[in-house]
Amino acid sequence: MTRGYIIGTGYFKANQKCEDFFSEHWVPNTLKYASPEKIIVTNSASPEIPTEPLVEWLNLSRNPGHWSPTPSRFAGWAFGFIQGALYAYAGDCDYIYKEQDCLAFGNWVEEMQRQCEGKGMVTGELWEPHVRWVTMELSLILVKWEFIMPFLAQLFSIEATEDKVRPEKKFLDIRDKNPDSIGAVSFGYGGNRPFNCEDDCFYIQRPRWNYQTKQEIASKPDSGVASEEIALLKERGLL
Repeated sequence: MTRGYIIGTGYFKANQKCEDFFSEHWVPNTLKYASPEKIIVTNSASPEIPTEPLVEWLNLSRNPGHWSPTPSRFAGWAFGFIQGALYAYAGDCDYIYKEQDCLAFGNWVEEMQRQCEGKGMVTGELWEPHVRWVTMELSLILVKWEFIMPFLAQLFSIEATEDKVRPEKKFLDIRDKNPDSIGAVSFGYGGNRPFNCEDDCFYIQRPRWNYQTKQEIASKPDSGVASEEIALLKERGLL
């Protein structure tokens, strides 16, 4: 059975640049390279949100915060992922999570679908040189409809709060228990730099500054991909 897919993300407006990046780059980038049934955005109680007619907003009544200061089981990122996943399941759709600061290019949806054949879910993968290990990169995720509930059930069974265990570690623990069901995509960069605009498909997000080794961006972005990189992507006709 061929299903449609929902693209979900989270949203928090820390400053004006967040809204600008979302409206000027995230939404157009998403619609240029993907054809979702809907775009579902979980707003972490930001008082103002952009007016986007193709976006359906799920507005939380409070800001659940970032992972580091909260003793909650889940914080803002996790709620954005979970709410979108449940919406996709209810709509009989596969689920793609594309983070608020993530831009993806080329036939990335089709490639994720291809690499997810025989599996229930694929995520990015990230080499962290400062700690010398590979971890999951969670700015772009595909979960097939039939794996949404099994995955969420395992996620909900982890009682550790997010100030103790970050989402990446929780997802890794679940992957370790389901090695045949959860895979890693072979393309993309996430927050790593440099990236290659000539790749057939790739994705990037806000640079992870402590991982920079070969390229420094002049201005640290507050809400998404740095302005110098946006200019490069526009010059190449990708944005």
